[in-house]
Amino acid sequence: MNTPGEILRTEFLEPLGLSQNELAIKSGLHRMCINEIVPGQRRIKAESAIAFSKVFEIKPLFWLNPQRDYDLALEAKKSHAPVRSISRTILRRHIILTVPIGPNGSVDAIGLRGSTKCLDAPARLASASA
Repeated sequence: MNTPGEILRTEFLEPLGLSQNELAIKSGLHRMCINEIVPGQRRIKAESAIAFSKVFEIKPLFWLNPQRDYDLALEAKKSHAPVRSISRTILRRHIILTVPIGPNGSVDAIGLRGSTKCLDAPARLASASA
């Protein structure tokens, strides 16, 4: 899997003939930051994603999503777990633990009234519906 820095280099810097130093000047980021992002020694964080989005006129999520995917792939490789199962577990937990709560504290069957509160344990889900 390519690092987000490799994507930056191969899809933007090289085709546009832009050096890392020029990108640092245009983005307002420190040259050392760019020099570490490109070879994958530094992660793309919100600050650099916003700076790159201004230079290349692309939404910041364009830069944050590949970083997230790369981080997940690295973690999955360490734990020998496929990335697909990690994502499903997170999604399943969110769906199970988020329920609509009516004005009197009861679970709203339709989900149109009241506010949505995120419960911190499955046991509270059962007690909220009682």
